[in-house]
Amino acid sequence: GYDNFDPSIVNSLQAPIILGNEIRAQAVATYILGCFYHAFSTPPFSKTWDKARSWHRRSLESLNIQIIGFGHIGNILTASLKHLVNKISIYDPYKGKEELDMKADCLIMACSLNKSNKEMINADFLKRLNQSCVFINAARGGLVDTESLTSWINQNPESKAYLDVFHQEPFDFSSMPTNTYNTSHLAGVDQELDQRIINFVTKVSCDWLTLTKIDFEQKWSHVYLSKKIVKNEFI
Repeated sequence: GYDNFDPSIVNSLQAPIILGNEIRAQAVATYILGCFYHAFSTPPFSKTWDKARSWHRRSLESLNIQIIGFGHIGNILTASLKHLVNKISIYDPYKGKEELDMKADCLIMACSLNKSNKEMINADFLKRLNQSCVFINAARGGLVDTESLTSWINQNPESKAYLDVFHQEPFDFSSMPTNTYNTSHLAGVDQELDQRIINFVTKVSCDWLTLTKIDFEQKWSHVYLSKKIVKNEFI
């Protein structure tokens, strides 16, 4: 992640650094949607006929969703879920979106990590959260105070947490409560990943070699890493 760079070094470079968010955005959004459907609508598969034809689940159209972050992944999630759920709230102060629904049925992290949001999911935040909330984090482990989240999950057995990223990796899953579902920082991985990386690098490189500086900036400036720097800090 670009949060591992030094902003001053980025600003000092002559050539732009192009963010490759689009490489993994679709795969990460698909992972998050998989967690969402697992939490709220996993079919009760069976080897025998259920005469009661019962399925204890909430309708998706009754759910309120809170998404934190409105970049590539946040946009894909919003487009995918907006016709299925009751309401989607978006919190992204850098995009002028300030909705923060602490009573939401599902909280999805889809933002980058910076100094202002480090461990924003902490004990004080969790105290205000819906006690049966489904929490999904495939963004950055540093967004979450893992100890506080673990304590909150233990205290609220109707809640669930789907975690793909952690403060320290590799992470020991054995310490996590039974109502957490953990994966090994693989949300952006699928069988086509290598080819998407090749395609993206080829596309940017060819444009850099063939376009004028003005035309290159017009096409790619929206993903310049330098534009993520405010007051010498990444946003």
